[in-house]
Amino acid sequence: MCSPTAVRVVFSLTLAAFCLAPTPLRAQARPVTQPAPHPGASLPDAVSGEQAIARLGAELPQLATRHGMSADELRSELRGDPTLWLKGSDTLLFVDRPAPPPGPSDAPSYSGSIPTSQAFLLHTDPDSKKVIYLDFNGHHSHGNGWAHNIHFPAWNSSGSSASFSESELRSIIAHWEYVAEDFAPWDVDVTTEAPPIDDILGGFMGDDRYGVRVVMTQVTSGFGSGSGGIAVLGSYGSIKDTPVFVFNKGDNTGSMSASHEVGHAMHLLHDGLNGSTYHPGTGSGATSWGPIMGAPFGKTVVQWSSGDYPGSSTSQLDLYVIGGAPTNLYPDDAGDSLAEASPLAGACPDVSARSVDGVIGWFTDVDAWSFETSGGFISITANPHTPGPNLDIELALYDGTGALLEIDQPGNATHAAIARNLPAGSYVVTIDGVGKSGVYSDYGSLGQYTLSVDAPAVGAFTDLGNGLAGSGGLVPVLSGTGLPCEGNLVTTTLDSALPNSSAWLVYGFSQLNVFFKGGTMVPDFGAGGDFLPVAVGAAGSVSLPSSWPAAVPAGVQLVLQYWVQDAAGPAGFSASNGLELLTP
Repeated sequence: MCSPTAVRVVFSLTLAAFCLAPTPLRAQARPVTQPAPHPGASLPDAVSGEQAIARLGAELPQLATRHGMSADELRSELRGDPTLWLKGSDTLLFVDRPAPPPGPSDAPSYSGSIPTSQAFLLHTDPDSKKVIYLDFNGHHSHGNGWAHNIHFPAWNSSGSSASFSESELRSIIAHWEYVAEDFAPWDVDVTTEAPPIDDILGGFMGDDRYGVRVVMTQVTSGFGSGSGGIAVLGSYGSIKDTPVFVFNKGDNTGSMSASHEVGHAMHLLHDGLNGSTYHPGTGSGATSWGPIMGAPFGKTVVQWSSGDYPGSSTSQLDLYVIGGAPTNLYPDDAGDSLAEASPLAGACPDVSARSVDGVIGWFTDVDAWSFETSGGFISITANPHTPGPNLDIELALYDGTGALLEIDQPGNATHAAIARNLPAGSYVVTIDGVGKSGVYSDYGSLGQYTLSVDAPAVGAFTDLGNGLAGSGGLVPVLSGTGLPCEGNLVTTTLDSALPNSSAWLVYGFSQLNVFFKGGTMVPDFGAGGDFLPVAVGAAGSVSLPSSWPAAVPAGVQLVLQYWVQDAAGPAGFSASNGLELLTP
């Protein structure tokens, strides 16, 4: 792709700079197609096909360069894609065909935990400087590159724009979920809350805040008649509020159309199939598939594409075009190798259950997560985001030496699972996005996932050693049992101490900056340590059970050691080993 300094390009309708891609956007010439019907009276100066080529004349190469194409590639696109139009003398736009009537996948599908009261407050990353605003509230479009003055009504699926029903609010949340998944790898805020206008508008090269408005609406004043969506090619970050429009309805169809039109605004062309303008998608069930820049309405797995599927005539690299370069992706959220695996820790009340949400952000990305277990039956599951997963998961399990123990990648499912007995030790699980043979590659197999590992937890106590011998040359032994979760029974036990002696349980919290000095961990009480006097029994042992208190935060370190009055020990004392207790 372009250099990092050239990638940040301010796209506008009449003034844009875009560096040439190193490889052609189209691998083969597009077949000549008969002109499509006119997109409507609202675009009276729009032409397509040979008329557009003739109008551009000698200016065609310059316009092609602005959009990352050669002159021949632009001619091929204008001749082969009847949805591509030229407005005026320098604006390329797509007037996309309407989707079929909504099917079962388009029924209101959101059943998650987001309340409908938050439907217009949703953000994927409010701190991002880039924005995709899904505008369901209606919009007055004027003073922009569309050269119209139209009040577009609020989105509705019930026939009325006056108010939003509960069903419509759930559907809006579902739309946001779908689009958020499509753009999950990139540093962009997909939001339903209106941002400041300056966060949408682009400016000069120093402006690093920009985006696009996606008007989710109905055909109005003839604009959009006979279409499912309309977008100006390369309008993302325009110096004017030049929105893209989505007229298709349905949770699956409407959201896919939104991502599709944003793709056009980011300079993406269509993914066709065997000479047709749109790939319609293929297959059925959990791994039914299609490219977002096609028209795979009703399919489950929709992805950005490099055109590497059978029957494709495109070679445009969607991921690079969207981000400009991989540096515009979010930083990786997990280690990429067994040696760099990120720890997967449990939490109270069930420290055996560990769970994490992650993102596969690039087709070379592999997320590695490590965990420890005391041994026994383990269950590992990895599920992609729903609704609208882009990720097809391969799950693998390795032991502490790096040996592969098991791998799971169901051919007709996007989730994966491993269940087996394991000995005590350290392990690593990896998540990788994969393809489906003969249907799609791993190129667009990206997105969000949830990894869950249920494995018997290791003990919460760690032996620090360093005791002092007393009578009989014996070093008192301190041990602990129980998990430090609220209400759990946690017990410390001292053995091999001088019978019927006096002892002190010395303890301190690392968060209070209490440390033990020397090899025998002499406590520094001035720094906040404390001690508890106890009596050692006739058997030379003492046990202290207690119920773990509430509100102790995770990651607290408690260091324990017994000191026993014993004339045979140094300075009249023997000492147990040290013991560390770390809260999960």
